[in-house]
Amino acid sequence: MSNRERVIVFIDGNNCYHNLKRMFKNRRLMDFNFDRLTRELTGKRKLERIYYYTCFF
Repeated sequence: MSNRERVIVFIDGNNCYHNLKRMFKNRRLMDFNFDRLTRELTGKRKLERIYYYTCFF
């Protein structure tokens, strides 16, 4: 087993959506690259899992 640190990323879908919508007013939200975001967050650490969650009331 590797000695690298392991990372689990949690993405709050509702906050992410509204912030991306505000930031990219004139672009499609689908242009956002979640793969690149997770690579930036993890660096050289091992990515174990990504959770993208939403909640509706």
